[in-house]
Amino acid sequence: MIKWLKQIFGGERQQTVADVMATYGGLLEKYPLALLDVSMLPTSKTKMKALLKALYAKARTAEQRAWFEAGYMFLSKFQDGVGTTPIDNTLPKGDTKADLEAGAAKLDKWLQWEKLSLAETEILMAEWMRFKTGEPQTSPVPQRSEDDAWPNARAPEPRGFISLRKGERSVITLTAKANASTMIHETGHEWLENFRNDAAHPLAPAELRADWETIKHWLGGSADVLNASTEKEVSVATWQHEYFARGFEQYMREGNAPTSGLSEVFNNFKGRLTEIYPKESDLNVKLTPEIRAVFGRMLGGQ
Repeated sequence: MIKWLKQIFGGERQQTVADVMATYGGLLEKYPLALLDVSMLPTSKTKMKALLKALYAKARTAEQRAWFEAGYMFLSKFQDGVGTTPIDNTLPKGDTKADLEAGAAKLDKWLQWEKLSLAETEILMAEWMRFKTGEPQTSPVPQRSEDDAWPNARAPEPRGFISLRKGERSVITLTAKANASTMIHETGHEWLENFRNDAAHPLAPAELRADWETIKHWLGGSADVLNASTEKEVSVATWQHEYFARGFEQYMREGNAPTSGLSEVFNNFKGRLTEIYPKESDLNVKLTPEIRAVFGRMLGGQ
């Protein structure tokens, strides 16, 4: 195990497990209450998760296990977009108007990032619980080949498809085979792209960024292809797009409206979608309470 861990931290500068943990521990000690940019981690967050789990499994004392568990949760303090200067909630000294305004602005900035951090902490806690109880750590999303067309080229007569153009409005086309689920499915594709683009905006609110973190986790964890960044263009894999779109169909099929005003609409869709998909397993997608909440907020819920 340790030999494997040493191998995955290779690169231009070979790092050992001790190097990585010493750097990580030093950051936590130096910035115990701050939010830091994810680039400050000694390696990627995905590799940090693997390392902390492996070290926890080999720990000999309860104290060591507690430290590695806490270290896993503290990964939420590292967020993409914080910048080179860590953000904390300490206020500047002084009681002039300028001091108070500067303090209020700093506190507001910290609170926005703290909301995002807390949202990821919930995800990390759920991951850790599954790890400790021995549940599978792989994503619930079935892995599909990137060769799967969108729509699937092997489907003789697709019910619909969407054309996503950067900087332009999306175009949804319904074929003669379209049914009540088709528009919902294709709209799911569009909304996923909107989430990705909006969350990457430097002025994106913390709530939106937190929802994007939930979506990333549901679609396979912290995969690089889902890591929204303002510094480089990223994309979402085809199978992840399809899974999200089917997930939105499943959400509508369940018929639980996020607001009272949508109850009649959801009841109608539930009836029509259960005719198309009589069994929940027909859509081959597994919703979580967190992703249901995201879908609800997409439609105006709280």
